Amino acid sequence: HAQEIEELKQANLVGTALDPANFFKHELSSAIRDIREEYEQLNNQQRGELESWYRLKVTQAVQEIQSRRAIEAPDSIREREEIKKLRTLVTDSRKDISAIRQRNGELENRIQELEELVQIERR
Repeated sequence: HAQEIEELKQANLVGTALDPANFFKHELSSAIRDIREEYEQLNNQQRGELESWYRLKVTQAVQEIQSRRAIEAPDSIREREEIKKLRTLVTDSRKDISAIRQRNGELENRIQELEELVQIERR
């Protein structure tokens, strides 16, 4: 019986050389390293896809803005020219109105003078 116990102890010493805790610790470290590498690879891939998508959207937005400008530019130029013409017309009309008012004032003064002359002649 003592010999069996001694044999088991010897077997146990050999078994401790292959400690399961060290084995699983090594396996766990290896698994964590693999997961981390896989995560980094997936993260880099997603980052690249996101950057590509972002560049595509920015390019599309720039093209849309440029095409709108190309379409709106002739209209905008025509509108500016029309506004310029209308402003010139308003300015000219104001000058004409001012000249007409001045002429009207002169004519009213002349009418008043003539009426005074007529009244003087009637006396």
